[in-house]
Amino acid sequence: MKRKSYSLSIIMTLMGVLFCMPLLSACSSRDPQALTDELAYRQLGLNKMEQGDYGGAAEAFSDALDESLAIIEPLELDICYYKAKVQELSGDIQGAYDTYQNLISYNKKDYKAYYLRGCLHLRQGEQEEAKADLLAAIKVNKTDRSLATNVAERLSSMGMQSDANDILRQAIKGGGTSPADLRQIGYAYYLLGEYELARQSLDKAAGQGDTTAILYLAKTYEAEGNTEQYEKQYQTYLANHDGDTVALNGMALAKIETGEYEEALSLIQTALAKEQPDNLQELKRNEIAILEYTLDFAGAREKMESYLKDYPGDKEAAKEYEFLKTR
Repeated sequence: MKRKSYSLSIIMTLMGVLFCMPLLSACSSRDPQALTDELAYRQLGLNKMEQGDYGGAAEAFSDALDESLAIIEPLELDICYYKAKVQELSGDIQGAYDTYQNLISYNKKDYKAYYLRGCLHLRQGEQEEAKADLLAAIKVNKTDRSLATNVAERLSSMGMQSDANDILRQAIKGGGTSPADLRQIGYAYYLLGEYELARQSLDKAAGQGDTTAILYLAKTYEAEGNTEQYEKQYQTYLANHDGDTVALNGMALAKIETGEYEEALSLIQTALAKEQPDNLQELKRNEIAILEYTLDFAGAREKMESYLKDYPGDKEAAKEYEFLKTR
């Protein structure tokens, strides 16, 4: 569900109003020079993202969209997703909301825009808005099990377990025998807490060569408290996915359980060094936790200050910060 990063918005005047997305042009032909310039600005935006210059990246993506000459094709949509992401990273939250809204206005069935905006609302602590967008994503795409599990996880994090469970039960219906079907069904069972059924489905998927199922098996064993199998499955997964940030985080948690804090911190920091990890928030929270375990309260306090700037909606972290300030 989560792409490495999505984004971009087109600015043009239409009936006296500025829109991020122009109307679909009736003419699909492209001016060669304009296309060259659009791609160049897009690459500039990506370069600035990598450098951490998110404001500059947003500007470059806007410049790219200006070169589209009112044509909307997959390239422009991709740029709009990138722009929304860097707007968020630069602190322009309202700009990101506007970009997602313009994507939705262009295509009311764009479940990705609903989902990503819902996640942004959630990170800002705006639960009602988050729920509305997440459920809208499911409404326009009822068949995507991966979307269903992602939405269910986020609803669960907001304490909406009943809604999450309803979505997971619906995702399981219909069955399926392909590795992807078995993996997704198994993960849905995992999220429901039905670990035996989860393992049965995930074992079948892994046996058919689905390596992602191995990662979910690791999470299932972790939930069951089987540390030996938990670590074994993560190691197997990492052997096939060198540098995967979810697996690195999982291995770090295993090291925490055994008191190997230096190794755990090294794994977390390796994952944090990756470009735009999908589980960035979890990695940052675990880094802080490890620093606390090692009694490095000054380091934990510094990291928490930065964390709360990025995730102001995390009330538990805010409480923990008050504790850290006393250490």
